[in-house]
Amino acid sequence: MLIYLILLVVIILVGLLCFSSGITPRKKRIFCNITIVLMSLVQCLRDVSIGEDTSHYVEWFREYCDIKSIQSLHHPWRDVELGYSVINIILSRITHNPQVLIAVISILIVSLHIKFIEKNSKDPLISVLLFFGLNFFLTSMVSWRQFIMMGIIFWMYPLLLKRKYFKAFLVLIVSMLFHDTAIIFAAVLLVAVLFSRYSTGSLWIFLLCLASVPFLNIILEGVLKILPAYRIYFSTIRYDVGIGSLRAVFMAAETIMLLVVVYRLGTQRPKSGAAGQAQAIVATAKGKMVNAVGGAAVVMERRKLAILATMMAVAVYCGFLSMYIPYMFRLGYYFDYFVLLLVPELMPKKANSAFPYKVLIAVLCIVLFIYYLSTNAGQTVPYKFFF
Repeated sequence: MLIYLILLVVIILVGLLCFSSGITPRKKRIFCNITIVLMSLVQCLRDVSIGEDTSHYVEWFREYCDIKSIQSLHHPWRDVELGYSVINIILSRITHNPQVLIAVISILIVSLHIKFIEKNSKDPLISVLLFFGLNFFLTSMVSWRQFIMMGIIFWMYPLLLKRKYFKAFLVLIVSMLFHDTAIIFAAVLLVAVLFSRYSTGSLWIFLLCLASVPFLNIILEGVLKILPAYRIYFSTIRYDVGIGSLRAVFMAAETIMLLVVVYRLGTQRPKSGAAGQAQAIVATAKGKMVNAVGGAAVVMERRKLAILATMMAVAVYCGFLSMYIPYMFRLGYYFDYFVLLLVPELMPKKANSAFPYKVLIAVLCIVLFIYYLSTNAGQTVPYKFFF
């Protein structure tokens, strides 16, 4: 456990040094690059026994190594996604050492996620702390294919904001090579982008999701009648599982953040007259946000907040779905992740005002990280080097 805590403390110190005089693109790049190196060292040097699924992935790799002649890009008998299979094929032709696989996958996952934070977070240190505190770091050592996919598909978010639709489509295609649930996230993100034109769009999505909760049994039965082949995945359903205490707290926090965003979008209007022309946004009677002269940047910021609020709405909904659908919490990761971006967005702009909130978040993240280490759900404790 100690090595994980040392890692987190060192990252915090690096962040304090980098951002002591403010956050700039250059400082963000330096901090994130150092963070990638530090996190990668811990993940790359771990033994095969660290991480619940690591030994299984190593077993698959050894099977690829045993294949003398590659006849297909797919695994001969396992259902392995094409992208992950290609990585194994390439590495198995270079070396039979599974530690190389662990290192390559670790660097890939860490780089994808931390670079995403660098480019899309207003405060990378807070986002990285949340990456640890919300259990993404430890889970990334377990769910390899999902986290590679997440590190790719999340780039659809800035691309769609900038209306780069073809690039966003290519990102979706590549991400599906590692996990086909990428299509679910993409569908939700598209809805979020469409409704981001309205200041209360995320709230209506949230209310619609909540309204469907009492009828989930009926909805699921209807879906399974149409698609009976999927009934096997529901053989372990327990309808009395409820929602865990920590998950309930997360859902409450995400709901509060959603409501804060809706309130902010509804109440913070641009100044009237000449002073407001530089950032003008004209709100119609229906609440639709329309770009006015010089207001493109402001519109972008408002739409960004609206999208992040919708992510919170779906994250809360996934919490309810987990009572009915096995392993739904894994899909919930995709939307919980956007807490990493939303929290910095909601911080006060003045450094002095933001400082107490940052300290509180840091403390909570450290406490949560220690809690996850102590429960050891992903079998990442105690840490062991491979050598």
